[in-house]
Amino acid sequence: MLDFTVGTMGDMIGFEGHLNISTPSSINEYNGVWKKPRCAPWSIEEYPDFKIKDEINDTCKLPTMWNDDGEIVPIDKTSCYASEFDQYGDIEAFGVHPDWNRQLSKFASVQDRLPEWNTDVRAKIQVFLCLAIKALDIDTIRIDKATQATVDALADCSAHTPQCAKEIGKSNFFIVGEVTGGDTFGALYLGRGRTPTQRPTSFEAGANLTSSQNQHFLRDSNPHSLDSVAFHYSVYRALPRILGMDGNLQVAYDTIANFFDVWTTMSKLNPETGEFNPRHFQF
Repeated sequence: MLDFTVGTMGDMIGFEGHLNISTPSSINEYNGVWKKPRCAPWSIEEYPDFKIKDEINDTCKLPTMWNDDGEIVPIDKTSCYASEFDQYGDIEAFGVHPDWNRQLSKFASVQDRLPEWNTDVRAKIQVFLCLAIKALDIDTIRIDKATQATVDALADCSAHTPQCAKEIGKSNFFIVGEVTGGDTFGALYLGRGRTPTQRPTSFEAGANLTSSQNQHFLRDSNPHSLDSVAFHYSVYRALPRILGMDGNLQVAYDTIANFFDVWTTMSKLNPETGEFNPRHFQF
């Protein structure tokens, strides 16, 4: 297994006027600046594969964004910078912020973010994923901060990556991801995705679900996104309550604290085979 972030990088980019302070998140973007750190490894001061471009692209269209309740966010923005970086400011690592806001912003002021929703940028990311599989002979990818990638872009990457693995004989490549938010938002990423209105109405219906029941899925059979969840915060937030510890760490739309009922609500289809195959795990 190899751990990836997909969209977040190092800390080489700042924003004009905010080089020594946090940059407020803004849908209108900021001009980017190479910070050129004095102690950069191997004296690399800029990313060789990605460039800043502070020019407006009038034909740019932001991706479909989702709220944590599983509803689409209406965003009235018809242009963006033609840059290969998201230049929408900073968002702190913790605190309460809309998930879609995090997906466009620099993480915790220290991790530059690629717009993986941009087709050209995503193509470069996919090449890197394929190179890693073939060079290191890995069988699994874990995506750190998986839900900070946009829904459609991560699904496209997750569908493309197993095809690279098949070229070297890996027919059931495994892609798992960290889901930090609630269950409803995480469900958009798991397998073919699911909104609250697409959930099976009973445990029996969910246990007998097949890949042909398209009314229960957000996406077509391909692309699918995460095969399963590794590090599901809803589960971890439930543990203190089950163990009788102090505090309530629950967030909006979390799974409930009863682990039996939680297990009955999680998707267990293998997107590659279409068969029942529960593969969720925590670490």
